[in-house]
Amino acid sequence: MRNWIKVMVFIFVCVFSVMGQEKKAPALLNALIGRSVSVETDGGHGTGVVVIKGIVLTNFHLLNAGSGIKVDGKEATILKADPKNDLLLLAADTAQVTPLVLALEITQDEEVIVVGNPLGHKRMISRGRVIDITESKIYIDAHIFLGSSGSGAFNADGALIGIVVAIEGGEGDGFPFGIVIPALTIYKFFPKRLAQ
Repeated sequence: MRNWIKVMVFIFVCVFSVMGQEKKAPALLNALIGRSVSVETDGGHGTGVVVIKGIVLTNFHLLNAGSGIKVDGKEATILKADPKNDLLLLAADTAQVTPLVLALEITQDEEVIVVGNPLGHKRMISRGRVIDITESKIYIDAHIFLGSSGSGAFNADGALIGIVVAIEGGEGDGFPFGIVIPALTIYKFFPKRLAQ
């Protein structure tokens, strides 16, 4: 009888835990989607990550496509640029979000969720894992869509691992993988008031 009760308690705990994770997943994805914005220049498209209300992080190379820059169709201004590390910080009209948390410690095989608005398409999400880490780059096997520069790569807790900068491979070279600028590089780039 006691063993039967233990088994029932164990099953209840497991089911309750899974239900809690299922409830957490949509809430997390909705939060990450709400943090993703479209970035458009005169000659190209990309994505940006809302750091706090009114501040957007994206790739510097998007500026090479044109002179003007917009976030979700509205004019944006440049706050800070780092061409060497391909980072750009913009002031823009954005929704209210919780402050961005950076994942400064990243491990190989860690889960990655990439959220972006490639070529203006909203709510594009892919999942994968970290396959390699160097000092200046993180390689991930999540599917990266064309026009995904500046998309956020997040861990399972919603902290930013980095932003997508390029795609390599494919077309006979094997499965394409994404290259991500690490959160540590972003941390050093951020003004002190934004760094967390």
